Amino acid sequence: MIKNQAIVTRAESFSDWYTSIVEAAQLIHYSKIKGFMTFLPRGWAIWEQIQKYLSYKFKELKIQNIALPSLFLYSDFLREKNHVTGFNPELFLITQKGDDRLEDPYVLRPTSEVAFCQLWSETLRTYNQLPFLYNQWCSVFRIEKNTRPFLRNTEFFWHEVHCAFADSNRCNDMVQRMWDVYNWLINDILMMATIKGVKTTNERFAGAIDTYTLETIMPDGQALQSSTVHYFGQNFAKTFDVKFQTKNNDFAYVHTMSAGLSTRIIGAMIMSHSDDHGLVLPFKIAPEQIVIIPLLANKNSEILVYAKQIFNKLSNHDQYRILIDESYDSLGAKLSNYETHGVPFVMIVGPNDLTKQTITIKIRTKNEKIQIQNSELINWMKINVNKFDQELYETSQIRLEQTIVKAKTYSEFEQAIKNKKIALSPWHDDVDAENDLKAKTGITTRCIKQDEIINENEKCFYSNKKATHWIYFARAY
Repeated sequence: MIKNQAIVTRAESFSDWYTSIVEAAQLIHYSKIKGFMTFLPRGWAIWEQIQKYLSYKFKELKIQNIALPSLFLYSDFLREKNHVTGFNPELFLITQKGDDRLEDPYVLRPTSEVAFCQLWSETLRTYNQLPFLYNQWCSVFRIEKNTRPFLRNTEFFWHEVHCAFADSNRCNDMVQRMWDVYNWLINDILMMATIKGVKTTNERFAGAIDTYTLETIMPDGQALQSSTVHYFGQNFAKTFDVKFQTKNNDFAYVHTMSAGLSTRIIGAMIMSHSDDHGLVLPFKIAPEQIVIIPLLANKNSEILVYAKQIFNKLSNHDQYRILIDESYDSLGAKLSNYETHGVPFVMIVGPNDLTKQTITIKIRTKNEKIQIQNSELINWMKINVNKFDQELYETSQIRLEQTIVKAKTYSEFEQAIKNKKIALSPWHDDVDAENDLKAKTGITTRCIKQDEIINENEKCFYSNKKATHWIYFARAY
């Protein structure tokens, strides 16, 4: 097989390897403006698959799609002080319209809490209208100094769920449901193991009471925030006067939440699964799941007929995304191309396969080819589709388990980070100490560990105060 020479190996440079995968797999094209990129058909097809799975869950939760304007007034943005502090350095402001200077600049949407609260404040009247369960698919804009495709873009695509409720219990219930949806998507569809936890005071979303996160761990030991869900209580509602008339004819503020997952999850998936030969994608997500290559069909038309029979058999059994490659490229070039693009299964049928009624199969994650009987194809696919994805998840899970180390002292913490590990350390929740640690080391808190109670005698590894939590610390994308 011909290796794609454009792909840098991970041993040479992990960063360059990632970028070379994205380019060689034809996922994006860079624009002339830093941080803006074109999603090529293959890259957008991956995002469409993610949209499909999320949309299925949104319908179950009775969440409706909506589309809000991309611009809102800067004066409205300034009303939520915590929000301003968190987002001001990242804002794009439109200060001029034609030749006219704007007295009140427009904000190019970095997120939509302000816009949704404006909508609700103008349209909500009584409790009968609640809850509002909305989702929008859109692009957002945030100034990024150091950009990387998918991981850090000035413009990126995402979905954002925004909901408003009459009471806190139902609002918190939706927070947990959305957290579960993301966990299902990342674990069961994208096949990545996750750390699930709540953000510290310092790391939570600007304006939120609590932020719930799912963190994935990359092969270089860095963490990547893959999705977040935020509980706002009545913070935004009070700022934007979002209230309703209750059953008792008095007035109350709504309780709100939001949740978001962006195209950076594609970057996480690329890093997590791919190898030195190219892209590796979970079967459920791959734009082409199966490619059939009829070998020497130009010399024997029956080979193409046989390939189409296999295509029809697979299509009739399941809605697989299948391509028959009738091009005149060499077999080696075709195999290299589909390896680079991350096609899970390539099926080769040549003269011998036609005679013996067999199929030669190259699995993306295996070096060798195997041969099966055509009569066994459907059962073989049932077993190996699940096996393919499960092996990706198991690799991710093993990496996660091997990367986390307990570090109870500062020296153990330093050693863990030096060894490209995730440090799980006792911590006293203190914003100043957290900022100091970040300034000194470049390390951030990722989240609070959920399923382990801190011993009351445990001391914070940094301040030596009584520890309040076990915290995951890591370098992060």
